Amino acid sequence: MNLKRSTRRLLMLLALLPAAVLILGTIYMLGMEHLEGTPRTFLESLQWASETLTTTGYGADSHWNHPVVALFVIVGQFMGQFLIFLIFPIFVLPYFEERFEVRLQHMLPPMAGKVFFYHYGPAIESLLDEFRRLNSPFRHF
Repeated sequence: MNLKRSTRRLLMLLALLPAAVLILGTIYMLGMEHLEGTPRTFLESLQWASETLTTTGYGADSHWNHPVVALFVIVGQFMGQFLIFLIFPIFVLPYFEERFEVRLQHMLPPMAGKVFFYHYGPAIESLLDEFRRLNSPFRHF
């Protein structure tokens, strides 16, 4: 089975996110019990981890006294921000680009005396205006 790189990345992300929630939740549960002295259930700890990684905020669990727990919370919050800003450009957009972009042919037709533009934009438009100004023949698709 030959998966495209973007598909492998997306599958890796889908595996890593639940793992990150489980690991952060477990560390949080242990830190709250042993360092803060206010135990949390595993489910409450998973909820904290998912709220932190998704940057949705906290319910009533928003104050920590032990510096190690506070530092862990800060690191978790930065991890959430890091993930939010990187998930789309690194994982999601390349996945959809590979599925929906128009594919070029593997072999170009004879190109002697021709110019080929793959992407169209303002720079290409100004070049086409120059072709028109010089009465140079061109075709666009």
